[in-house]
Amino acid sequence: MKIAILSRDGTLYSCRRLREAAQQRGHQIEILDPLSCYMNVSPVASSIHYKGVSCRTLMR
Repeated sequence: MKIAILSRDGTLYSCRRLREAAQQRGHQIEILDPLSCYMNVSPVASSIHYKGVSCRTLMR
Protein backbone atom coordinates (compact mmCIF):
# COMPACT_ATOMS: atom_id res chain seq x y z
CA MET A 1 0.00 0.00 0.00
CA LYS A 2 1.18 3.53 -0.70
CA ILE A 3 0.63 5.97 2.17
CA ALA A 4 1.14 9.74 2.34
CA ILE A 5 1.52 11.34 5.77
CA LEU A 6 0.88 15.07 6.05
CA SER A 7 3.31 16.55 8.57
CA ARG A 8 5.28 19.77 8.95
CA ASP A 9 8.25 17.85 10.40
CA GLY A 10 8.94 14.32 9.20
CA THR A 11 11.67 13.90 11.82
CA LEU A 12 9.20 13.96 14.73
CA TYR A 13 8.98 10.76 16.76
CA SER A 14 5.36 10.11 15.74
CA CYS A 15 6.20 10.38 12.02
CA ARG A 16 9.27 8.19 12.39
CA ARG A 17 7.27 5.51 14.20
CA LEU A 18 4.47 5.58 11.63
CA ARG A 19 7.05 5.27 8.84
CA GLU A 20 8.87 2.40 10.59
CA ALA A 21 5.68 0.48 11.33
CA ALA A 22 4.38 0.88 7.79
CA GLN A 23 7.71 -0.10 6.21
CA GLN A 24 7.90 -3.21 8.40
CA ARG A 25 4.59 -4.23 6.86
CA GLY A 26 5.84 -3.59 3.32
CA HIS A 27 4.11 -0.26 2.68
CA GLN A 28 5.60 2.67 0.76
CA ILE A 29 5.57 5.92 2.77
CA GLU A 30 5.89 9.56 1.73
CA ILE A 31 5.86 12.40 4.26
CA LEU A 32 4.49 15.60 2.73
CA ASP A 33 4.49 19.11 4.16
CA PRO A 34 0.82 20.19 4.17
CA LEU A 35 1.80 23.81 3.52
CA SER A 36 3.18 22.70 0.15
CA CYS A 37 -0.07 20.91 -0.81
CA TYR A 38 -3.21 22.15 -2.47
CA MET A 39 -6.46 20.54 -3.54
CA ASN A 40 -8.25 20.97 -6.81
CA VAL A 41 -11.93 20.24 -6.17
CA SER A 42 -14.44 20.07 -9.01
CA PRO A 43 -17.75 18.29 -9.60
CA VAL A 44 -16.08 15.88 -12.03
CA ALA A 45 -12.86 14.95 -10.22
CA SER A 46 -10.74 16.10 -7.31
CA SER A 47 -6.98 15.93 -6.94
CA ILE A 48 -4.24 16.74 -4.46
CA HIS A 49 -0.98 18.33 -5.57
CA TYR A 50 2.34 18.58 -3.73
CA LYS A 51 4.75 21.27 -4.94
CA GLY A 52 2.85 21.45 -8.21
CA VAL A 53 2.94 17.69 -8.91
CA SER A 54 -0.11 15.46 -8.66
CA CYS A 55 0.06 13.06 -5.72
CA ARG A 56 -0.98 10.29 -8.10
CA THR A 57 2.31 10.89 -9.93
CA LEU A 58 4.31 11.06 -6.69
CA MET A 59 2.92 7.81 -5.34
CA ARG A 60 3.55 5.63 -8.42
